[in-house]
Amino acid sequence: MSPSLKWRIVLPAGLLLVAASALAGCSPSKPAPTASPSAATTATAPATTTPSTPSTPTSTVAPSTTATAPTTATPAPPAAARLDVAVTLKDFAVVATPASITAGKVTFAVQNAGVSPHEFVIVKSDLAPDSLPQVNQKTVDEKQVQVIGKVEPFDGGSKRELALELQPGRYVLLCNIPSHYISGMYTAFAVTAVQ
Repeated sequence: MSPSLKWRIVLPAGLLLVAASALAGCSPSKPAPTASPSAATTATAPATTTPSTPSTPTSTVAPSTTATAPTTATPAPPAAARLDVAVTLKDFAVVATPASITAGKVTFAVQNAGVSPHEFVIVKSDLAPDSLPQVNQKTVDEKQVQVIGKVEPFDGGSKRELALELQPGRYVLLCNIPSHYISGMYTAFAVTAVQ
């Protein structure tokens, strides 16, 4: 056998072994579950040798088609480091979604859906939301309550964010622009302990 003929036979056979090894390395280490008849299958055509001339054989490998079954994505772990609360300030109401969360880092996405400027104040208090101490029946007396965070007044149609670390307890979310609190611009908000 001539050296050139030997390489024409050995090289394609070696490539076939490398391709088979690569495909075997891609298979899962656990046994695959039994597939239903409609599930996709893997088919590999065998290598065939077709002589082009009597003295020069060549090797032809048919392409293989590999169809993979759909995989189930592993859900990402819950974002324990950050919780989001959507807050809408309206003329004259405060809506928080959700109204209760677990303790930890919280980002309040605050939208002023009203036409007038509003501010966003977070007060930690065991008092009823409508019973906070007031100054001249116009605003909450911020010196007599525990203010946790605040977004200064901003125009209608705009958005702001406020990121805080909240501990378990009862809170009141409110607008403390004069007369807004007494007009009903507050809501209860609860923070529960992490289980």
